[in-house]
Amino acid sequence: SSMMTTSSRDESKRLNDMKGARIIISASGMLTGGRVLHHAMRVLPNENATIIFVGYQAAGTTGRRIQDGEREVKIMKNWIPVRCHVEKVEGFSAHADWKAVIRWLEGLQSTPKTVFTTHGEPDAAEAMAGHIRERFGWNVVVPQYKQTIELR
Repeated sequence: SSMMTTSSRDESKRLNDMKGARIIISASGMLTGGRVLHHAMRVLPNENATIIFVGYQAAGTTGRRIQDGEREVKIMKNWIPVRCHVEKVEGFSAHADWKAVIRWLEGLQSTPKTVFTTHGEPDAAEAMAGHIRERFGWNVVVPQYKQTIELR
């Protein structure tokens, strides 16, 4: 067994032509762009393959649609069947927990007019908003998916 790193798109694409089993570790965990798309197009239709998501998958992303069980996804203008095994590993997110966010907000020099919690699952965003309201008494908004808010 051996390990190889790739530094160019072409080197990365050549991994798809290798024979035998392999593990490919790639960025763009939500399958929204980059080299991983070439690998996904090869792995997803293969019922003997497994794709493992180790990070958060935002609503509307290809990664989230795969996690939610869609049997076909569009990648680079191609509809790709999802036949591989899909797994999710929790606990690898680099995002701060709510206590770290509260500590960061405590360091602000002035009080914001409004705080928007825009990242994470809706329930988690609502919980974060509640922590901020409780601790600071600030106006906190949890926007809906694709909601537009005018800032003044």
